[in-house]
Amino acid sequence: MTQPADAAMVPLPNDAPMTNESARVEDALRKSEEWFRLATLGSQLGLWYWDEVRQALLWDVTARELFGAPAEGEVTLQTFVDALHVDDRDRVMRTWRRALENRLPYATDMRAVVSRDGSSKVRWVHARGSGYYDERGEPLVMVGVVFDITDRKEAEQKLRESEERFRLVANAAPVMIWMSGTDKLCDYFNQPWLEFTGQPLEAQLGERWTAGVHPEELKFCVETYSRAFDGREPFEMQYRLRRNDGEYRWILDTGVPRFNSDGSFAGYIGSCIDVTERKLAADALAGLSGRLIEAQEDERNRIARELHDDYAQRLAILSMGLESLAENVAGSSVEIRDQLLRFVDHASELGADLHSLSHRLHSSTLDRLGVVAGLQGFCKEFAQQQSVQVDFSHENVPSGIPADVGLCIFRIAQEALRNIKKHSGVKKAEVRLDCTGETLHLSVSDRGRGFDLHEPSTGIGIRSMEERLRLVGGWLEIHSGASKGARVEAWVPLNRASQLAQTRESSDASELWTGGIP
Repeated sequence: MTQPADAAMVPLPNDAPMTNESARVEDALRKSEEWFRLATLGSQLGLWYWDEVRQALLWDVTARELFGAPAEGEVTLQTFVDALHVDDRDRVMRTWRRALENRLPYATDMRAVVSRDGSSKVRWVHARGSGYYDERGEPLVMVGVVFDITDRKEAEQKLRESEERFRLVANAAPVMIWMSGTDKLCDYFNQPWLEFTGQPLEAQLGERWTAGVHPEELKFCVETYSRAFDGREPFEMQYRLRRNDGEYRWILDTGVPRFNSDGSFAGYIGSCIDVTERKLAADALAGLSGRLIEAQEDERNRIARELHDDYAQRLAILSMGLESLAENVAGSSVEIRDQLLRFVDHASELGADLHSLSHRLHSSTLDRLGVVAGLQGFCKEFAQQQSVQVDFSHENVPSGIPADVGLCIFRIAQEALRNIKKHSGVKKAEVRLDCTGETLHLSVSDRGRGFDLHEPSTGIGIRSMEERLRLVGGWLEIHSGASKGARVEAWVPLNRASQLAQTRESSDASELWTGGIP
């Protein structure tokens, strides 16, 4: 709204009494009126002036329009009061009188009911002003501005309604929901969270919610959240949270960053569900899977020993007997001796194959000399049997690698090399074993055709690798792409593997003591 160039304050009544001080103030105000008019020209600011001595109110054209008053004619205090929404009148007048009498700045929001063409429209107006006083501190005048804030108030109302709808939905949702601001501190928890923890909202805000996290997961929980927050990345983590009855329950917490409409970062929002039963079932299944792998290894070991100690030796004896028979059969034809020697060759080949099968089932070198010698021997044997060049290297691998870790690494290398032979289309592979700090690292790679990591695999090789590594506290990484080769990497923290081994030993001893069935 543009104020007309000839707009001016409505003059004070000529017959109103005037003191010297009020005359001086009015004269100064009249001289500055033109400055006010020019300053507000083109804006939506309305000017108002209240003379406390003569109880007179002045509005400029913009102020008149905001409150629905005619562009000309006298306005009074009652004009102003009548224009206000009935629910705002007492509050606005009290605020105004308090500011004037206590020498305070005047500022308030109010609703003006504007009538146009027989219809009424409510408009939100913000008013502010400052008073001027005589030497005794008595109020003389108050001068201020008014401007339309209807759009802002409507936006605030829509925001409140949106927030209320969010709270209704959040409190009715069967999950626990939380929110945090840009300072990482949580500023909202829905009703299911409060009911789960049994704590009031005030006891959860900021960082106080972490008091309910199990001490063993607290550091992991806070670090995961902080790392994701700093990177503005989604996160997912599991930790134990104390329920209202004091029991710790496993929680799956998923968080994502929030952004304002202008793209600025607004904080995080997350949801939590109780996954205790699912985790217990998964742990039980993992325990069963671990026992199956152990049983498989025991059976491999048993079969390998039988093949090596029984059948291979019996075949060797048979081979020697046939060879002796071929040399000592008197009067036999050359054809019979050649046939017996062929039988000797077949028996020797069968013995060698049984020995190789025994070694694949269970490496005696791995048992006797450790993972480096076991892997080196297997790579050499695999290269000879499969006509594949295998370059093996190792660095900083400590002696005394735990047997279960060594076996895990050995089996992953076996599976990876078999996959290279079967799928890569190349005749060369690289196997590297090294140790950095307390972490053992295996890498098996090729430069073949590779594969798409996003396509589901029909085999169980990768799952078997992952499960073996999980049992020793390690993890698997696979890097590949179409025509880019493949690299399988296994990582095992040796200290973590030792802790898990001790835990399993304690668990096994407990089951034996109680007579439990695995």
